[in-house]
Amino acid sequence: MGIGAYKNQVLDSDASVVEMLRDAGAVLIAKLTTGELAQGDNWFGGQTKNPWNLYAGSSGSSAGPASATAAGCVAFGIGSETSGSILSPSGRCGITGLRPTFGRISRYGVMTLSWTQDRLGPLCRYAEDCGIGDECDRQARRSRSQRRRYSVQLECAVGHSQTACGFIKEAFDETRDPLTKEHDQKTLDQLQSLGVKLVEVQAPDVNLDTVRLQCGVGGLLR
Repeated sequence: MGIGAYKNQVLDSDASVVEMLRDAGAVLIAKLTTGELAQGDNWFGGQTKNPWNLYAGSSGSSAGPASATAAGCVAFGIGSETSGSILSPSGRCGITGLRPTFGRISRYGVMTLSWTQDRLGPLCRYAEDCGIGDECDRQARRSRSQRRRYSVQLECAVGHSQTACGFIKEAFDETRDPLTKEHDQKTLDQLQSLGVKLVEVQAPDVNLDTVRLQCGVGGLLR
């Protein structure tokens, strides 16, 4: 979690996601920086820089995987997210982050922030790479034909003029960071250029602060 109290901590077991990536043939080369207690891009070693702008940070708690992937230091990274910690650094660094459905990828062995919101997902340079990374996280129990399914679905989707994609317009409008806002707009423009129909959707009005409190932020002590 990038906090000084755990600076010299060495765990005695690997997380499930690490074991599955290794079993799938991935070469694991680094543990990357995370913001202190998932609160930003500052940690006990300093600020995690954006490789495209060394005067700026890489945003949220998965800043290290985003920065290293954008710089080409790794093929892809694995980040953790409770509320934006994959998507925010991905937007800041100009890469693609996949925030998977809750429970899709095992969180066993990963420090907890919120038991009912935490999830793990890949941060990659391309959407296709996110599909490969996501499948590697789970492919130890899947066949080769099943692992190909994501790529086939993606290729069909981007080439089909009847494909609809829902997006929350208010979320795009409320983005304050100019660089992230620029990347967000480029994403929408690219989808439209591929023939995808953008459909505005409304998210339920939920008080996220209350939800986090009820879900037990005390899980940090695990």
